[in-house]
Amino acid sequence: MNWKDYEIYITRHFQKLFPGASIQHDVRRLGLISKTERQIDILIEGRIAGFALTIVVDCKYFGKKVDVKEVDSFLGYLHDLKASKGILITNQGYTEAAYNRAMYDTRDVELRIIDFNDLEKYQGFLAIPYFGAHGAIVPAPDGWIIDSKPQIHKFHKKAKPGIIAALYPAGLSEMEAFHREGYIYFSYSHKDKKWPNLDHLLAIQEANIKAHYKNPRIKYEEINLRDDCRARVRHLEAEEMRDTIESTLFLDFPKVIIYINLLAPSSKHTDYLKKLYWIGEKFIKVNVLYDTSKRPIRVWTSAQSRSAGPRNVHTLMLTTDLFPEHPNDKEFAKRQKAGEAALATPEGKSYMAQVAPYLANALRSCFPKERSIASDSRSFVFVAYITEKGQIIYPAIEPSTDDTESFAKEFSSAWLPKPPVTGMENLGLFPFAVPISIEAAKE
Repeated sequence: MNWKDYEIYITRHFQKLFPGASIQHDVRRLGLISKTERQIDILIEGRIAGFALTIVVDCKYFGKKVDVKEVDSFLGYLHDLKASKGILITNQGYTEAAYNRAMYDTRDVELRIIDFNDLEKYQGFLAIPYFGAHGAIVPAPDGWIIDSKPQIHKFHKKAKPGIIAALYPAGLSEMEAFHREGYIYFSYSHKDKKWPNLDHLLAIQEANIKAHYKNPRIKYEEINLRDDCRARVRHLEAEEMRDTIESTLFLDFPKVIIYINLLAPSSKHTDYLKKLYWIGEKFIKVNVLYDTSKRPIRVWTSAQSRSAGPRNVHTLMLTTDLFPEHPNDKEFAKRQKAGEAALATPEGKSYMAQVAPYLANALRSCFPKERSIASDSRSFVFVAYITEKGQIIYPAIEPSTDDTESFAKEFSSAWLPKPPVTGMENLGLFPFAVPISIEAAKE
């Protein structure tokens, strides 16, 4: 295999791994900082879990291991291209310094080094486990996979309900990883009268630990890991656990406590503890919205301020029967009726007077000025749902044309003023239906 065959093989692998993404081999893009044309071995562009993702893959076909100098150079290259993630693939492996440089870089860019011989084990970046109104967008650490349906309760009798995701080394079964290698799992506790805060939860858990083990050794650490929550770690050792060390990272959010648990042999605990902290730092806390059948339909982050606008808010939309992307006449009429009823109240009328002119101007801009609007298309009805903070979701418009479809897509996830609370439905959404009339464009 020569270097060209090497790159083509890797390209085909990623085409199988990301079938819905645009994957190009040997492309060129202008560096945003250097202002020079940069050659890219493999460029992956697409959306994963609702996020725009740009992955740059560099294929090193060397006669020696990749060293820290190559990683330094690649990190600068990714920064110049504003890539979300980078993957450095090497046919001769990599030095420990190179691995550490990639793994523990403090910048936003996420870089992985993969040995070409391990390429087939590589299984992606993200999972979104969720629990009630809360969830997390979780990245897998280097060399590990995410299991969104862990079966730990089948082989670990002390496992309790509430484990929502597990992570373990690629190439091993969940049971193998749990018993002899290293295993991390996510769980949570909603804050309520029974579990009001983190200190209370830790006290109850410590009492249970002391009741189960004869002489447990428990150590706590307060660590500075995230800006959006308090982080605390508990390390546990006991004779009954033999060579296994358990470390639990507790993340104390306003309404929920997320804890990420590591079980690892003492010989590997230090290395895997770094992975635990990496996961705790990198995952994104999200809120989850459900439809009336208890199916998740939307995921969004709450850490960003409302004033920051839509560019700083990550949103995942899921199409369901309740909110089809292209509603038929019956579904559209149902949404129109609900929206008209919500806007018929005094608060609704005031809200419509505020936003209707803005929507009409936006719709008018969708039509090319050089041709007039057909006489039967001067009146439209725009339906959507508005979140309590004012974000537009599931927009649709009739009559439907290429121009109006463009208008609807443009307004998906856009912002309006906050809607009146009185019109909110059970899902916490404000149904919205506005008639829009515009004049024909002058030729």
